[in-house]
Amino acid sequence: MPLQTLFQRIIQEQETNLFLKNFTEKMIASSAAPGLFIQQLKAAFGEAINSQLWLPSPVEFSRSMIGRFEKEDTIDFLFSFRYDPMQIRLQMVELDATLNGRYQRIYPIRQPHRDLPPAGKVHNDLSAIRDKTEEQEVQQPDPRPASELLPSSRTRIIHP
Repeated sequence: MPLQTLFQRIIQEQETNLFLKNFTEKMIASSAAPGLFIQQLKAAFGEAINSQLWLPSPVEFSRSMIGRFEKEDTIDFLFSFRYDPMQIRLQMVELDATLNGRYQRIYPIRQPHRDLPPAGKVHNDLSAIRDKTEEQEVQQPDPRPASELLPSSRTRIIHP
């Protein structure tokens, strides 16, 4: 096994956490090329390292990937990371998932192996939010004319 630099090990740890929770382009049926998300993460991590060389302070950045699930559901997964140059540590801090551009849930992450939900669970959580919201809309239709309803009025932000 070839030796890895510290920064390669840090990226490998993130890649492993994502893989174990089924967040790869193939596992979420993304149309992106396999490995694209990790390439983008490496590039963003490199930029974070370079930007903090002389005046080190923590920096946050995000990267996204889009997955496709049953019933033609599309989920935009936005992963937020924090790089701390004093500890030489890259930490995933949040997953912001949005189903079909309408239903959102934010998952705070302290320990990815414990707090990062599997991709399928995120889909199930968002589907439940959609189903509940649609059920409520059928039971209690909005009294405003359809022309006054904005797409953003249907977005639900759910915090655990």
